[in-house]
Amino acid sequence: MSGKKKTQIRKITTINLIKNVILYTVAVILALVIIIPFLWVIDTALKEYSLTLRYPPEWILFKPKLWNPENFSDVIKKYSLVTFYINSLIVATIEVISTIAMSSLAGYAFAKLKFRGRDILFLIILGTMTVPFQVYMVPVYVFVVKLMWVNTYQGRVLPYLLSGFSVFMMRQFMRQIPDELIDAARIDGCSEFQIYRKIILPLIKPAIATVTVYAFMTSWNEFIWSSIVLRRTQMLTLPIAIMQIYAGYGSAYQFTPYWNYVMAAILLAVAPSIVVFVALQKWFVRGITLQGLKG
Repeated sequence: MSGKKKTQIRKITTINLIKNVILYTVAVILALVIIIPFLWVIDTALKEYSLTLRYPPEWILFKPKLWNPENFSDVIKKYSLVTFYINSLIVATIEVISTIAMSSLAGYAFAKLKFRGRDILFLIILGTMTVPFQVYMVPVYVFVVKLMWVNTYQGRVLPYLLSGFSVFMMRQFMRQIPDELIDAARIDGCSEFQIYRKIILPLIKPAIATVTVYAFMTSWNEFIWSSIVLRRTQMLTLPIAIMQIYAGYGSAYQFTPYWNYVMAAILLAVAPSIVVFVALQKWFVRGITLQGLKG
């Protein structure tokens, strides 16, 4: 190998090394920007109230002797957080099951069945994804009031039983399933529902996992509709309960909330979302990276 070629190879190697160093440096900085606020929440949740007001702030996350884990048990007992947990779990479970069932059925119809107006109807469903919930929130609320569903689970879950994104996700994923497989099942005498249950559902696990994570996160973190339709304390979900914890501590008798209790409640509320994502992470990533969004 000539000296020129060796020099060129060294230059290319050096340039690649510099690019990698820059990329990794940027990645580390972005990771820290994301991670540090979450570590600060954990740190504050473990502090005594007096330490949360100290300036300059003091990190105790790496000082176990200063931890005050009683914050978690205190906030659970004082604010009946278990009740709010149960309400959120009931609402999230209903919405996830409904979203998966209806979006998978709709996705199968739009992907594999032929009927008049199919494409137009699908475009209308896609159009709903561009309309913010706040636009049609008032008519939905009037409808819920007329049904006398205020302060009920059915009133809370009504607007979130199905979403355009979930139908889109299911339809795009099912389009990748060969039509020959479905035709063979029809020849064998399977009904459309048997094809859906025995063939389609086992093949769309990544899409189901993706929709599950999306629907659960949407339900678990929903705030605006819950604050409107749920008024009795016994029916509150976790986001509204946390806001009340914050507002209750920020009263006229003191200038700042008890941030240690607020952050402890936030961590307890975030835990189920993390568990759901970790449990479905493999299928969720496959649902995003495979061909579910093609076609």
